[in-house]
Amino acid sequence: MLSLAATLSEPDVWAAMPQTIEAMRMMVRCGELVRAGRVGVRNSSEPRIRNGVAILPLVGPHTARRTLLTDLLRGVALEDFGRQFDRLVRDRDVDVIALEIDSPGGEYFGVQELAEKIYQARGRKRIIAAVNPYAGSGGYWIASAAGEVAVTPSGEVGSIGVVAVHTDKSGALAKAGIKTSYVTAGKYKAERRNDRPLNDEARKCLQHQVNEKGRVFVDAVARYRRRSAAYVARQFGEGRMFNAREAVKRGMADRVATMETILKELGGGDRRRNAGPGGSPSASASVFNHRQRLAFLQSQKADLLNLALKQPGGRADSPDRLPVVIEGIACPFGRDSNQAADGRFCRIAPGAFTASLADGGNVEAVWQHSGPMYGQTCDGTLRVWEDSGCLRYELHPPKSIEGRRLELLVRSGRVRGVSIRYQVEKASAITSNGNHVEVVERATLLHIGLTDCPAMPGTSVGIRDRTVTMGEGG
Repeated sequence: MLSLAATLSEPDVWAAMPQTIEAMRMMVRCGELVRAGRVGVRNSSEPRIRNGVAILPLVGPHTARRTLLTDLLRGVALEDFGRQFDRLVRDRDVDVIALEIDSPGGEYFGVQELAEKIYQARGRKRIIAAVNPYAGSGGYWIASAAGEVAVTPSGEVGSIGVVAVHTDKSGALAKAGIKTSYVTAGKYKAERRNDRPLNDEARKCLQHQVNEKGRVFVDAVARYRRRSAAYVARQFGEGRMFNAREAVKRGMADRVATMETILKELGGGDRRRNAGPGGSPSASASVFNHRQRLAFLQSQKADLLNLALKQPGGRADSPDRLPVVIEGIACPFGRDSNQAADGRFCRIAPGAFTASLADGGNVEAVWQHSGPMYGQTCDGTLRVWEDSGCLRYELHPPKSIEGRRLELLVRSGRVRGVSIRYQVEKASAITSNGNHVEVVERATLLHIGLTDCPAMPGTSVGIRDRTVTMGEGG
């Protein structure tokens, strides 16, 4: 069996910062601490519950499974983290899961699976990645899978890419008078041995593997952040780290916010569940916080039941869609926003989203910008298109409690319009009626948020029975 030091000397592929790998190897060279039992204190990854808000920490370098190396590095095992995340997703009292991330990355294996698990849960829970203060490489891959990425003001994110390490020890071994013989079956079985330099054939093979894993990384981040792979490769640093504000500017994060600010917005108190992991943040940033949501569902129980009885197909949590369409105007062109941000109003120019929509990036329909996801363009449950005067949408809500609640809110008139979130690519500044106005000429559309307080005038929300085929926009 290989020692820990020998394992880290082999050219395994890492989704980690190069300096992190070197630090890990240095710690392993001090591995007598493990044998003596003086291992660093294990990081606590137990979810903390704050009045319905679950804070699930991912702190330190990550490994696929828990080993002595994980504890020595005071890191996190992705397998354990994934189990805890699954419990939170299943918890009926959970509305939001806040992933508190402080990780430079780590072992490549397991990151892709965990990130995809988080991404797929976005339609069931509100998921926020709170980078506090560092998400590098695999740590950022995991963070990018959340529905929202917030970075603390002094924080950094990035280092997208993978790295393989091969240490040529032939000179040191020769000085020590050590010669190693390998007896193998298979032409390439020991081609990456560390008692000699890599030959050209072995280097070429290793580079191919690194390139392929790097492509998977970029493609995943592009899908999670609703960008093209070319945009991510060009704008997300190619391995570099960025501070919080630069990350938001490039679209790698959604906003700059401390963990305390996020928890305050969510309205979380402070308590810890005694019966094992579970729980999540409730969305007081939307119309309903955790307690209000329960009260609302209780007060509207009869209406929800009547809606359920009207729908063909049985169970409310069926994966099928409700037989209704929610549609309207997501954004009128050429009109100034109702509210000013940073002292400036916003105006969307005609055709601002043409390139974004043609690029095929995924757009989601959510509640208030960060609540439950009701549909997305990648699977046809949401359609978004431009006409001459506005941006329009057509949503097929899910047959679930959240979908039925949305239907009820629309029918009762509590949803008054739509706000959109986008990444500005090109804009100009003008003065209109004494106001400073930012005219957005080109932008990437991220999501549309059904809301009781739309940011733009002229948005609309309507509901109709669904026909056999989806209507054509235009």
